[in-house]
Amino acid sequence: MRVADFTMRFPCSVGDTAYTIDKTKHKIQPKTVVEISWKKNSYGQDLGWGVYLYCGGYGVINRYKLNSLGKSWFLTEEEAQQVLEARK
Repeated sequence: MRVADFTMRFPCSVGDTAYTIDKTKHKIQPKTVVEISWKKNSYGQDLGWGVYLYCGGYGVINRYKLNSLGKSWFLTEEEAQQVLEARK
């Protein structure tokens, strides 16, 4: 019996820059992807794939769900800018 090869393809890699929108300051923040992983909560419930983004100026690491790409985090500054403009 042969086991099928399984490869996950992610939209970004560790070390890439991603962008988020600071809702209180209405500006775009560049952040560094520091981890991509599957997570379960303390009750064992699957939370799915997520990316951990680090903002050096603040020293904070936040987790964003992978399926929220294009909604709460972005691969390019231009994508984030379009969403920021649409929210005004």
